[in-house]
Amino acid sequence: AETSPSSSRSSPERVAPRSDRFATEALNERQIKVMNRILDGFEGKLTSSKWAKLATCSQDTAYRDILDLMDRGVLKKNPGGGRSTSYDLADI
Repeated sequence: AETSPSSSRSSPERVAPRSDRFATEALNERQIKVMNRILDGFEGKLTSSKWAKLATCSQDTAYRDILDLMDRGVLKKNPGGGRSTSYDLADI
């Protein structure tokens, strides 16, 4: 049996808006732990070093967690950089 070209095509992949992705993709345990701490009134600036201490993980893992949350639109990078890079909750 022949298949028509239209039946073998899949629909174009839709990329969900940030708010949709945040609602449907689960956070990992470290992200949940640190985000709860931030939402409960974290004092000072959030850095990858502080994330690593709060989540008891390496700084590389902390940075990957932060990048993931930045991609989801949950966190934003504050002005400044280098060793003083810090992050805040994004305006959602």
